[in-house]
Amino acid sequence: FNCGIGIRTGVISNGNIIRTMNNVEDAFGHMVVDMDGEECYCGNYGCIECYSSAAGILKKYAAEVKKGRKPISELNKISFIDICQAADQEDELSRETIINAALALGTGLANFMNLLNPDIIILSGPLIRHSAIYYETAVELAMRKSYLSTDHVTFKRLGYFGENAISLGAAAMFMQKLLV
Repeated sequence: FNCGIGIRTGVISNGNIIRTMNNVEDAFGHMVVDMDGEECYCGNYGCIECYSSAAGILKKYAAEVKKGRKPISELNKISFIDICQAADQEDELSRETIINAALALGTGLANFMNLLNPDIIILSGPLIRHSAIYYETAVELAMRKSYLSTDHVTFKRLGYFGENAISLGAAAMFMQKLLV
């Protein structure tokens, strides 16, 4: 899973890359976690990306500031990294925003676990790199909400390939296509 501007996944099962129909991008970020939720750019409502992506975090933070809550600095100068750092320093609004984003991701991860029963889940991307709170909250909720036994599931933070994971995954898909 890559958690950043969007929420994306890559799935490998029995050594094979699992592809979607017509090889379009995955839609994990558009899994609905709130039936009455916010409108997503995809046209649906309540998608994980509305809450758990960097854009979703910034939007939620800005909405709370517009309601009168105190920002960490000028709103137009705040990045999701600033919010992650402020959350680590116990800023109430930042911490609440990051935790709520992680809860939506954790709900989606629990659904993913119930559907595919994976052995390992690797979470990476800018949000994972910049916020231990985001990672820990999402994993804790996923483990608690999963219907299936989670004794065999291992979560990894950042993964072996770090920030190169997306480009290496694309290269692996290309190589697999050439060899098959």
